[in-house]
Amino acid sequence: MTRVALTGTIGAAVLVVALGLFFAIYQQDQDDSGDANPAPEQPTAPENADGSATGQGDSTAPRATQSDNTGGGTAGEPAPGDDSGQAAAAPPSFDVVRVNPSGDAVIAGRAEPDADVTILDQGKVIGSVKADGRGEWVFLPDSALDPGEHSFTLESTPDDDAPEGAMAKQESETSVVVVVPQVAKDIAGRASEQPAGALAIEVPKSGTGPTRVLNVPN
Repeated sequence: MTRVALTGTIGAAVLVVALGLFFAIYQQDQDDSGDANPAPEQPTAPENADGSATGQGDSTAPRATQSDNTGGGTAGEPAPGDDSGQAAAAPPSFDVVRVNPSGDAVIAGRAEPDADVTILDQGKVIGSVKADGRGEWVFLPDSALDPGEHSFTLESTPDDDAPEGAMAKQESETSVVVVVPQVAKDIAGRASEQPAGALAIEVPKSGTGPTRVLNVPN
């Protein structure tokens, strides 16, 4: 073999070895870079006691409920036994007391709708009347009032169709004192040729509070 041929053969062998080393180094670098960036591990959902997976969309998961701290019930509902939503019934009251010089009287006022209103004079019943659907009533005594002093008060009872628990009887918070003069005398007892008429004043039963004049003598 000539020197030239021997030199070419050695050169080719060196080139092959160099290429093999380069390829091996390149492949090692690729493997190392792949190990340095591993793929992220997928999270697994927690499991129930029976081994089934749970998630946010699980309709079987319990939901929190809101309760009323005041009465143990749910929010927005009144506690048992709470009667605050029921309005108190209004007691009977006077609106008008008119007495003419002859002693004829007209008495009117208000009470609960459809209630039976009883009119008393010094504790003695002189008549009764039924309030209408708006609670208004008017009473006309059968006879003229006798001369002297009168004291009217009221009592009311609900009708048969009243709701259960309504008060059986209520009394007026005021009374009306009426003074009817003697014949041929004025309200002060002095002789008078003209009929004087009566004086009617509404006063509170408790003794404190405003008074109201409902009828004045002529």
